[in-house]
Amino acid sequence: MKIGIISDTHEDKMKALQYIVRKEFLPRGVDLIIHCGDIIPEHVNPEFFGNLPVICALTDEQETDCAEGRADSLCPGAEPPDWRFTRPGKRIVQIGKISAYVGHKLSYDYWKSSKGEIYTKMYEIRKDHNNVRYLFAGHMHHQTLIESPLISFINPGATEGAFGDAGGYEFATVDTDSGEIVFSRIKYPLPVKKPLRLGVISDSFDVSEMNPSFWRKLAGKFREAGVTHIIHCGNISSEDVGLDVLSDFQVFYYLRPEQERKARQPDNWMLIPIDPPIVEINGYRFLVDLTLSRKLLGKSEAETYSITSGILKANPETNFILTGFTQNAFLDEMQNIVVLNPGDIKNDQDYVIIDLPRYEITFSHIQREPLPLLD
Repeated sequence: MKIGIISDTHEDKMKALQYIVRKEFLPRGVDLIIHCGDIIPEHVNPEFFGNLPVICALTDEQETDCAEGRADSLCPGAEPPDWRFTRPGKRIVQIGKISAYVGHKLSYDYWKSSKGEIYTKMYEIRKDHNNVRYLFAGHMHHQTLIESPLISFINPGATEGAFGDAGGYEFATVDTDSGEIVFSRIKYPLPVKKPLRLGVISDSFDVSEMNPSFWRKLAGKFREAGVTHIIHCGNISSEDVGLDVLSDFQVFYYLRPEQERKARQPDNWMLIPIDPPIVEINGYRFLVDLTLSRKLLGKSEAETYSITSGILKANPETNFILTGFTQNAFLDEMQNIVVLNPGDIKNDQDYVIIDLPRYEITFSHIQREPLPLLD
């Protein structure tokens, strides 16, 4: 199943809701729409949502209005056909073969709590509600991902009033079969800046020995997606630098200080400098800090904002901070910069594709092959 996720449509003064549904969700083959809250009664209209099934989170205030008889059209039992409302205390819904949490203000907990605490909460929800695969929430008006192999937290950003340097009208899609998660936005007027499709990976270690077909499969995925450049955030085996299978990409790679640089390397492989560790491609600036994610694990999103603001002050005009060193992928859209960890190659075969200037960010992985049949 392919799910389209939106949130915080509010008054929808720019008419982005129907644009996203008609120009993005329907062409992408979306089967179901999840709305993470802050919808007004006038938008509870199947035609606005392409007559697709909708699961919509009611806010605490709307729940109170229902209880006091002030919001009939937003009360459970009054929803249109093929619509479901979730409300505080009853956020778990069945979606095909999986379950999901569909709420509104859970993202605010992330603003106050550390990533480690959010992981704990995610697994508590999974413990109490078997087979919950996704947690969807909005409210904070910026895109967020905290991913793990069993459960992932997704904030699609805001349809109205999104903040951040990228701007636009935000949404996301999830493919429950492949596990691919795409964060997107409508930008208008359309940018004319030179486009770039960049692959981001990290922490490959000895993947060539443990999974010999990995690099060939990854190169195939990148070619299929039109990727031209690759940034490896670090923890690459020195023996993998200069791989022939990546000969048609421009590859930027980071070596830890104790790693030796090869005496010779192909012209398409470029070592990322240490000070500052910045890669500039087509006018976009990417700062690579391999271990930053470990420092952020114990920080709240508010504290992360303070840290990234300091990095941005020291390195102006930086668009992305790329990091690694932790198994789980994450995305934080800050006020003027995006922090991204592509996840783990060795165990989960994770990678990210960034499509600029659209600021579409795709989290994906190479699916494992099943064991061979026994005779």
